[in-house]
Amino acid sequence: MLVSHLKKFIFLKTFKTASTSVEIYLERYCRSPHMAGVDEATFPRDEIVTAEGIIGARMPDPHGKTWFNHMPASRVRELLGESIWNDYFKCCVVRNPFDQVVSYWWFKYVPMMRVQMANATFTDVRHAFNAWLINTDDLPIDRHIYTIDGKTCVDMILKYEKLLADLKLLCERLEIPFEPNRLGTYKDKFRARREPFWLYFTEETQRKVEEYFEPELRTFGYGIEPENAG
Repeated sequence: MLVSHLKKFIFLKTFKTASTSVEIYLERYCRSPHMAGVDEATFPRDEIVTAEGIIGARMPDPHGKTWFNHMPASRVRELLGESIWNDYFKCCVVRNPFDQVVSYWWFKYVPMMRVQMANATFTDVRHAFNAWLINTDDLPIDRHIYTIDGKTCVDMILKYEKLLADLKLLCERLEIPFEPNRLGTYKDKFRARREPFWLYFTEETQRKVEEYFEPELRTFGYGIEPENAG
């Protein structure tokens, strides 16, 4: 997550939505000029707090950190105070939950098994994915990151499916340069297969995602059908 006192914005970081890419793109507006040579793409990295802004810790387990990657909006508001929270422009990125769940599965998968799945038949990949999804409650539900008391609390929501176009609009709103060549990809290597996400699901696992992510599907118009992918 990011807070920029220079440009008066707050970026709330969701799960598996290319939020790391957007975070790194915006990070330069949250740190001191003397830190210009800092490697923005370092993983993991501790929290950074300066007069210019705040960069949340980027690490798998941020226990003990005040500011960290996937902070709930309510906690960010509590720490910043109502005045800054209300005055600053708040944004985040969302993604089709069906695609997000597939991406999350690949990300969480044991590295050795990920290599094995990369070379397996898609039938085997699909079977492994559905066996996991049926038995897990560890899903990338992140509405607490951009809602407070059940209500959306950000001023702009960028969609993963049209990220460049939405990032351009965000840059215009923040009055910063739009430099699409700076929008990197940092975690796409985890997903070793490129079959469309809608091919992964059985009727049972489709229903589970529809149940768990009902607010996202309703609010953002997503679905499992290709025409509702984004």
